[in-house]
Parts: sequence; C-alpha cells; structure tokens
Amino acid sequence: MHNMTSCNSKLSWENAVDPVHLPESLMPIVFMDAQELQEWQGALSEFDKQFTYPLDAEHKFHVSHGAHYNAYFDRIGESRHALIHTREGKVIAIISFIRKQIELAGRPYYALYVADLKIDRAYRGKGLAQKFYAYLLSNPRSLWFYVGCPLLFFVGMEGAKGTIMRGFKGFWSQIFLKPLGSMKIYMISPQELLKKFPEKITEKIDFICNLSSAHNAHSMNQYFDCSGVLDFYFDKNPASSKVAHLNTGTVQGEEFLAKLHTVTQTIKNDFDFISFALDERRQDLISAFEEKGIVTKTRAVLGGVTFIPRLRRGIISLNTDEI
Repeated sequence: MHNMTSCNSKLSWENAVDPVHLPESLMPIVFMDAQELQEWQGALSEFDKQFTYPLDAEHKFHVSHGAHYNAYFDRIGESRHALIHTREGKVIAIISFIRKQIELAGRPYYALYVADLKIDRAYRGKGLAQKFYAYLLSNPRSLWFYVGCPLLFFVGMEGAKGTIMRGFKGFWSQIFLKPLGSMKIYMISPQELLKKFPEKITEKIDFICNLSSAHNAHSMNQYFDCSGVLDFYFDKNPASSKVAHLNTGTVQGEEFLAKLHTVTQTIKNDFDFISFALDERRQDLISAFEEKGIVTKTRAVLGGVTFIPRLRRGIISLNTDEI
C-alpha cells in the first residue's frame, strides 16, 4: 500500500524538518518518461530510504521498489511519467502520474493517478509540491497526458499529522481538489482472520466505483503479490513482509465474504498478511468485522477532482496494492 501508496501511491508529508533556501544548483523540474526514469534507478533507490509512511498514529512502514523502479507502476496503468527535481546527481523531489483505465457500470473511463509525491526533508516547506501540481496542470508537455481523463485522484495514508489534504491549504488548486472518500485498511494474518471470520452479512447494495485498473494483465486475479516489485517493511522489522492484496472489485455482501474466505484459505500458509480496503461508508460490512474483533486504525484518504457524476454518488473500491 505503496499509498499503503500508492504506497507508491503514497504521498508523504511525514518527517518534516526545518527547510533550507533553495540553492541555485537545484535543477529545474524535468519531465521524464519511464525509460528516462529507469536511468535514475540508483538515485531513486537511495532517495527512497529516508521515507516512512504511517500505518496509524503509532506504527509506520517503509517500502522498497526492488531493482526496477517502474515495475510497480507498469502493473497499474498504461503509461507512467514523473516530474523530478535533482541536484548534483541526487533526487531532491519527485511526483509520478499514471494514466489508467477504470470501468464504472460497464463504461470505460480514463483516470490520472497522481502518486509517489516525495520531497527530501531538507527541501520541504518551499513550495515544491505546489510547483509540481502547477506544472502538471498547466505545462503544454503534460497536457496531452491528462486530457480526456475525467478523474484525477491521489491517495495518502493518515498519520499523526493528519491527511494529505492538509498539504493543499493555501494552494490555488484547493478549490478543485476535494476529498473523494476515506478507506479503512485491514492487514491481518490469514490464520487469525480464519479464526474470527464473520459467518454472514447483510450489506446494503450500493453502486461501487472501482478505481483499480480494469484492463491489464492482473485485473482478473483474486489477489496480488507485490514481492520483489514493492516490498513492505513494517516498523523496524529488517525483513520484508509477504502481503497478499485482495482484489476487492465490486463484489458486495455474501459474495465479498466468500471471495475473502477463498483467498484467505488459499494463501494461509504462504503469506504473513492479507490486506484489503473498505470505504468507510460500508458500515454493515465494517460492523460485521468489528463484532468478530477485526478492527483497524489504518486509514487512507482519497482526494482529487472528478467530472464523473456517478463516482460522487457511489462508494469507492481500490485495491491496497494500488494505495
């Protein structure tokens, strides 16, 4: 949840320190495609080491992209680009955006997923995030990339300092960028889940807006394993955890429980955790888990701008491998 991020939809506002003046040697924003980004693999891997993301107010995790920085994003969408600041061969700040196809009520849409916003600790508080968004929304070179996308969205984990939405206060785009929904993130060992599994559920049937990719090589899978592509390290555990991310799709009620139970049985001996996200408006399902002692403090907030009317009226589904 690479936003678990990604996460790496994760947009990080943690670990702030006193900012410094932007040096003249800081290179201007560079627009990079996937091939150009791969040339910065080593610098990006080193850059990533300073970032952690909140599971909740008390616990954190960090991620590693492995040997191929683009591999994770290639799983999500059709194409991926980034804006990047560098200085003397080191990455100072980056924001990535992925064009992906989603499907709502059988109708295809394109969405622009803005992800992986990270700024070096020493350069925060100097408006780099705002510069990135201003460039993305106004530069002619990026216009072609999001024209025709009626949805632009991002995801941020909630931590002790709040949510990603606080980062837009005072920025002109705040009038357009609004919260779209809040997700509860569940991470539980398969063995524990099977012991506490709800027996039944009567869930109010709603229109579900599934923001996970509709058309790629992984879209029909029951669950996703990001090992070697996006590895998760929780708290200070030196070993990566094996996480199975449930493909929640648009299933509801008993069908959702059946899918979750099938996947949990399948992976119970091979994974440390099974992970899934529930829109907080799915109170019937959330209450069924709470009655069995399955609770979570981990939350993610989705924000952005949409011109899809039905998305505003439905609840949101997004796989944790894309958060």
